[in-house]
Amino acid sequence: MIAAVARSAKIISKPEKRIYTPSEKAIYRMTNGARLARIYGESANIHADFEAQAKADILRLTYRPENIFIARDLLNRQTGELFDGYGTLVEGVCSRVSPSYLTASGRRQRKRILVKVGAVKLLTDQRWRFLTLTMPFLRADVATVFKIQTMALQNFKKNVAVWKRHVQGAFFAEEMVIGDATTMIHTHYHVHVHVLMLGQHIDQWRIADLWTRCVENACRRFGVECLITNLVSNRFVVDIRDVSKYARKKGMTMEKAVEELCKYTTKGSEYEKVPRREIVEIAKALDGRQMIKSYGCFNSQKGKIKEGESTAAPSLDTKCTTDAIARINPKRRQPSMTERGAAMIQEGKRGEWLRWLTVEFQRRRDFRFGQLSFNQPFATFKTLKNERWFGVSARPPQTARPIANQETRIRNNTRNDADLLNAIVERYDGQQSASASGQLREIIHDSAEAFHLIH
Repeated sequence: MIAAVARSAKIISKPEKRIYTPSEKAIYRMTNGARLARIYGESANIHADFEAQAKADILRLTYRPENIFIARDLLNRQTGELFDGYGTLVEGVCSRVSPSYLTASGRRQRKRILVKVGAVKLLTDQRWRFLTLTMPFLRADVATVFKIQTMALQNFKKNVAVWKRHVQGAFFAEEMVIGDATTMIHTHYHVHVHVLMLGQHIDQWRIADLWTRCVENACRRFGVECLITNLVSNRFVVDIRDVSKYARKKGMTMEKAVEELCKYTTKGSEYEKVPRREIVEIAKALDGRQMIKSYGCFNSQKGKIKEGESTAAPSLDTKCTTDAIARINPKRRQPSMTERGAAMIQEGKRGEWLRWLTVEFQRRRDFRFGQLSFNQPFATFKTLKNERWFGVSARPPQTARPIANQETRIRNNTRNDADLLNAIVERYDGQQSASASGQLREIIHDSAEAFHLIH
């Protein structure tokens, strides 16, 4: 009886999860992105990597206040509902160092996986399960750690008795955790794999035993020490949960499982644990990897055209004996923003590159103003620098004064910057710890542009 009362009291006293507003999320995205851009830029200067330096410059402009917007009355075209949101006007670089790119990539992956999962009709003996395969912290560089994980996972999927015989389809996602910097040669990296699998029941100890043998063989292949910390079972930790339509005590819903599968590969806070000299190496290793892979009946690679096989229909022109008409003068691909910046920095034109980048960002922002106004006709937009514009069908307030150009943008800086900064920080007081509030205040003070925030 006493235990039941204690459990009920514990449930009642559990604090509710706070729901952040779009403006608070936008401020966090700007401060977090600016911090990552600064850290990445320091690492690029250490390596004298021109491409990384160009990416750092692009990231700095991406997370300025005038490039982050808040929107009201956005239209969900599937349900017809209106909602509030936030976003980035110009995404200059597709890198996993960029929080906005990670968010957009995860959103696309969730939609793709939910469509494939929703089309599955379970048989009598089939079930959905969420599996987490862990690895120890390995004392090796990040490229070697990913090679070990890739080899172990390939051998794991090739096993017939445990895996192939019981699993018909699965999605694999990688997530990397970075250990604290030590006096060792390399920082400790820990990669674990999330798996959403469809198939018959498999005992947890069989999966753990197979995964442990695969990781140990891969570590032995690359000459890396592999220590098992779980001395009770002498296996790596493997977590298995049932996935169903409704949440259970030791399970999860399909939406929660897909969200866990598609979450960030590496959180922004993890980069602060790494020595500056290794951040560029980590970013390059992550940018070149496919972080979510499919298997079995979900494998999108099935039916892929083999190398050397033509995809075009035979030509009916009797003067042409080839299967397809070759392009005599193919159009050359324009260099990307990063490639252009790396070339200009290498030539010693850093100032000219920054001026070109500023003009190019402004040109793309002007295009995005009109694009968002057309795609969201009922919405009201506002950047964190208090630059407003409206959808084509939205009615601006009577006090709004449109400027001369074709976009309906309004600048109305009426609030005092210092009072605004205090109002932003007060939002976090009482909800966050004193250290978190102090860090937020310090981050916002570090950015001169943050004094123009409008909440």
